[in-house]
Amino acid sequence: MAEIEVSFDLEKLKKFILLGFLGAVFIVEVMMTLSNPIAFGDEGFHVSTARYIGTEVDFSSTTPLFGSTINPERFSRAPFWNLIEGSFYFLMGFSPVIVKVLVPFVSFMTGLAIYVLLRRLYSENVGILGAAIAVAIPSFVTYSVLFYTTVPYVFFFSMAFLCLLTAIKTNQTKFWVLSGLFSGIALFTNIAGLFMAILIVLMGVIQVIRSKNRQDLKAIAKTWGIALLIMLLVVSPWAARNVGLFYVPGCTSLNNIVQGNCDARGQIQTGTDVFEGRNAGGGTEGSILNVGIMNYIQFAYGFYLPVQGLALVGTMLVPFSFLAGMLIIAKRREPADVAILLTVLIFGAVFLQYGGITEGRSEDTARYFLSATPLIALAAGTYWGSIKKEGHKMNGWIILAVMVFVLAIAFFSFEVRLAQLDSVKNFVPSFFQACDWVKQNLPEDARLFSLNTYPTRYNCERASVWETDYKADILLSNNLTLVKEGLDKNGIDYVFVQKFALSNAAYSQAYPVAFLDLMRAHNETFQWVYENGPAYGTQEFAACAQTGGCDPGNVLYRVVR
Repeated sequence: MAEIEVSFDLEKLKKFILLGFLGAVFIVEVMMTLSNPIAFGDEGFHVSTARYIGTEVDFSSTTPLFGSTINPERFSRAPFWNLIEGSFYFLMGFSPVIVKVLVPFVSFMTGLAIYVLLRRLYSENVGILGAAIAVAIPSFVTYSVLFYTTVPYVFFFSMAFLCLLTAIKTNQTKFWVLSGLFSGIALFTNIAGLFMAILIVLMGVIQVIRSKNRQDLKAIAKTWGIALLIMLLVVSPWAARNVGLFYVPGCTSLNNIVQGNCDARGQIQTGTDVFEGRNAGGGTEGSILNVGIMNYIQFAYGFYLPVQGLALVGTMLVPFSFLAGMLIIAKRREPADVAILLTVLIFGAVFLQYGGITEGRSEDTARYFLSATPLIALAAGTYWGSIKKEGHKMNGWIILAVMVFVLAIAFFSFEVRLAQLDSVKNFVPSFFQACDWVKQNLPEDARLFSLNTYPTRYNCERASVWETDYKADILLSNNLTLVKEGLDKNGIDYVFVQKFALSNAAYSQAYPVAFLDLMRAHNETFQWVYENGPAYGTQEFAACAQTGGCDPGNVLYRVVR
């Protein structure tokens, strides 16, 4: 009886440890999101879109939030998370606190869902270890505090993938239905959900090839067919809408058809000027090879150890755990293992084709392949959960020690990544001061030409545009006629320059110094209306720009018509 009591207490203790771990992660993430503005990357896009949907109760073909008069922004991307977030704003009124709590909560629920489903699939130990590792993967931590669709998508994808494995193992209809439902929702949230569609189709084909008679085919139709059918039913209204609104004959890309990008065209320009590149590069702006394979692994998957000299061990801990777990799975050959191994092959093939190895941005690669989170959790949890001595009376304590070790490293790494992100999520204070002035002084229908388009839209509450027709003419031509025509054709009323983004090079993600000089020299065409920070052209500004470490401010010009 004593042994049974100790065993029961250990099982309860392990659950409490996991819940405490997930709860601590959630609290720390919320503390960070509440203390930082909504200004990083695409955060402003998603929050503005959800706010517009919730407050205007509108989901038309185009949005007045972004884009220009000749190239308006489409409402064609996978909208499910924007609709959910917008529903909160519709019911409760808009408050940034909602999304600042909501995304970390979805991160918490992702860990909980992985635990519950891995426990059902394999064991309590695999579930606990897999869940802890999943929510501490650095790339997952990054998007747990960014208000993108990424973490909600990972939650739905994890539910779809693990429900599918459970369906294969148990052959229970409810799990086939749930897998199809969450596969459709995942695709309705992010186009990366096509991973599940590919997996279901390929596994169904394998089962058909293996079938020996008509009864086998009927069984396949009632299982794999149900999952595929339900997924298609979920996404078909959205896909049909995009086809009806945006499809053009000859478009063959499934990605473009589903996302409504069939008639997307390149930017129009009149002159011959071209950009030298996106920006100066550096950091995760480069491809994986440019960044370095080990640096990429550290950025996307590397843990941090609180011991000097063991950096390489921390970097390779998750990759090693994943590979070791996959070896165990490959040898085990349980019914669901074929689907797991096929998933690895699908991810590998897509990574080689689209993984940004030689071009593109490594940070985008890390985001696109967060679909692998439940797979990594499953494999790594399998490996760490296997560390025990068969028949040893201390097995319960051995696995508890392993859990404490893994969770301690995971939480330490989690805090290190959050500390790095805290500085990334900060934005120059002068930008928000400028936006306050814009909200108080510019017409509500004013359209701004702004590099930081989405932060401008959200914080200034005015339509903004950057990637549009005649952009090269506007920024690079130094021809007053071409610049004015480009701005007029796009319906741009104001040019909003963030002075920290000035550059002497012809980058597409910067303001050329010559462009600002052109506006200053032609006040009959560009009327100066606002500036904060050191005045451009003064010694104070030159010193700020040269030495850095200061806030150079912003300047706003009205396009005179």
